[in-house]
Amino acid sequence: MSAIRNEEVYGFVKADGPRLVNGRGEPILLRGVGFGSWLLPEGYMWRFPEGGDRPRRIEAMIESLVGSEEANLFWSAYYDRYIAEEDVAKIAEEGFNSVRVPINARFLTGEGRGGRAEAHVDVAAGPNETKGKTSTQVEATSSTDRASHNIYPLGEDSISNRDAPDHESETRAPLELREDRLVLLDRVIGWCREHRLYVILDLHGAPGGQTGTNIDDSERDRPELFTDEIRAREAVAIWRALAERYKDEWIVAGYDLLNEPLPDWFSNYNDRVMPLYKEMIAAIREADERHMIILEGVHWSTDWSIFEHAFGDDPVDRNVLLQFHKYWNNPDTESIAKYLEFRDRWNVPIFMGEGGENNKDWYAGAFRMFDDHDISWNFWTWKKMDTTNSPCSIRKPEEWPLLVDYLQGGEKPEPTVARTILWEYLDNMALERCDYQPEVVRALMRRAPVRIPAVFYGYKGEGTSFGFGSAERPTFVNRAAAESASTAQAGVQFRVSDRTRISFAQSDRETASFAHGGGEEWTPDLWLCVEMTVGDWFVYDFERSSEGERTGEDPKLDVALRLQSIDGSGKLRLALNDGSAVILDVQERDWHTGQTVCRVAHSEGTQSLRLTCLEGKIRVMWVNIGES
Repeated sequence: MSAIRNEEVYGFVKADGPRLVNGRGEPILLRGVGFGSWLLPEGYMWRFPEGGDRPRRIEAMIESLVGSEEANLFWSAYYDRYIAEEDVAKIAEEGFNSVRVPINARFLTGEGRGGRAEAHVDVAAGPNETKGKTSTQVEATSSTDRASHNIYPLGEDSISNRDAPDHESETRAPLELREDRLVLLDRVIGWCREHRLYVILDLHGAPGGQTGTNIDDSERDRPELFTDEIRAREAVAIWRALAERYKDEWIVAGYDLLNEPLPDWFSNYNDRVMPLYKEMIAAIREADERHMIILEGVHWSTDWSIFEHAFGDDPVDRNVLLQFHKYWNNPDTESIAKYLEFRDRWNVPIFMGEGGENNKDWYAGAFRMFDDHDISWNFWTWKKMDTTNSPCSIRKPEEWPLLVDYLQGGEKPEPTVARTILWEYLDNMALERCDYQPEVVRALMRRAPVRIPAVFYGYKGEGTSFGFGSAERPTFVNRAAAESASTAQAGVQFRVSDRTRISFAQSDRETASFAHGGGEEWTPDLWLCVEMTVGDWFVYDFERSSEGERTGEDPKLDVALRLQSIDGSGKLRLALNDGSAVILDVQERDWHTGQTVCRVAHSEGTQSLRLTCLEGKIRVMWVNIGES
């Protein structure tokens, strides 16, 4: 099934002007999920407080509870079970075509929690070669011998040891990567090749940390990758080693060099990012000319100012994908306009490489927006504990609060108790033991049955996704400012450039808010709606699978809408694929649910539902397609 769905997954992916193409030269959009918390465990996905907010703190907790020997057994089982072939098969079956694999440098090197290399590691043989050795040494070259390796120098004022912590300024032994850890990468890449999912390798936690926060496993909450030259050399060496290992692996889509480097409070180091990127690219290109380079901007991968001089007459590379991240804000074209403008100006493809951690209604808007603007995307994340907003929810062990309490200074659980809790967690993370939530995937793919907030009509612009019944364009208003509003600034500040009429459905709020990081549902006062007058229309694209029996006539599709009549009378026309249509009388002034049945002109694939106001003034809050 996955191979049929993902026929587009074929050969090396590469940049071709502002688009991506596969090995046949066919345009492709990457649509995938991230493997968050697998090779870089994140505390919030474990429902842990600050004391367990990053890998090194979680590791310290587990070792303190059950000892180092059993802790090693725990982590071995964790890496085996968190992502298994069943997960990869399910992702492909759902219609995704790619995965992003976040990697912690310490996972590869075996460096201990205190910054000391506890196990030297190696990387040479590729995933399809016989590995006759247990490890292979990787040199982390110093600044004095970079020239002989054709690596771009960082410059006198760039990364230097003068900023480094005292214990970091000492000369380190050559960097080595653990073969047993690389085998885990080989294995998931092999599964993805079998099930036709492109793989993005993401250095999520670079040596020393590229953000100076918990998300990169920072030891001292400092971005030491940019303050300690040895750490920078290690990062370059890691990419050189990975490129050598996977240079012939076509299922690897590209190398995501650094995740979210340098938040604003460390912006004084921003000028060090591009020089390091150039070094990494040069090291990769020594071994690998074919794989795509993926670059992220600074400040949580939202600020692309560092790329202003990267794509002129002397581009940083000819095969680059630029990545931005999007969380907790408006899913409208205005919010991504700067990335679209950059794509057009420099003729490079762009990628929403990490976004999610919101609710399903937001997903139905944001991810359709990426599709409509031909932007590849990757959802964060596939699996985490006790969640409603990821496809897989790991069941929380009953006694888990004992670990949370311990991390907050409470009583230390007995080893036998801790062992029981931790091993229950290991058992629960297997896909068949998770609570699978298909409605999350349906929202991401906008696959029926799905609820679409009415303000998330298509993003392809006037004349394609929406239209007006008269030459006079409405202004943006909310209930409180209805009589005095004359400009877009008086309204809800959402989809401003469309000039459609958007208002709050049941409140006098003034500004739209989409910050729902825990997946909580919108409260009634946050719901927006579209207002339609005669001739106004909106289009809602959605996907429909071919599941179910075919009959002689076109299959039926249930449609339900939350709507109201402003003046007590109205008619709404619903048309599928510009074909069969039904007329819905809208007379109630109160919000109510109207239901009807449409005939689907095609059994599967992309469908379009067009709403057109025929009479009166009508407000619509949401459209539910596929079930009453």
